[in-house]
Amino acid sequence: MKLKPFDLEAAKRGDPICTRNGREAKFIAHVPDAGNAWKVVAMYLDDDGEKKAIGLYENGGLYENNDESKWDLVMAPRKVQLWVRAYRSKLGPYISQAKSRQDLCGQTNFGDPWIDPEPRLHGEYDE
Repeated sequence: MKLKPFDLEAAKRGDPICTRNGREAKFIAHVPDAGNAWKVVAMYLDDDGEKKAIGLYENGGLYENNDESKWDLVMAPRKVQLWVRAYRSKLGPYISQAKSRQDLCGQTNFGDPWIDPEPRLHGEYDE
């Protein structure tokens, strides 16, 4: 899984973040006037399930020199759903797909009969 670099503005908007080692994290604050290592404050659960606060640089890194740490913040992968619905066309069965059920419900099948009366969730994938 390719991790997207930490985006301070996205985190401030509420986009999901996690630590480089995959732990769910929560953005708490951006404190521009704080010392360098505490400009970004986040929380995560440690190995014992306890909430821990951590101070980081504005780039989400634990270290000033950009050395990677398992506690660096990155943007969490977003889950994308894939919905499918099949119909019969003159050329044979056809699968129509979309990222939302609503998009598939409103989709035309060009007058051909639906095989699936309702769209089905095919799966969830990391974006």
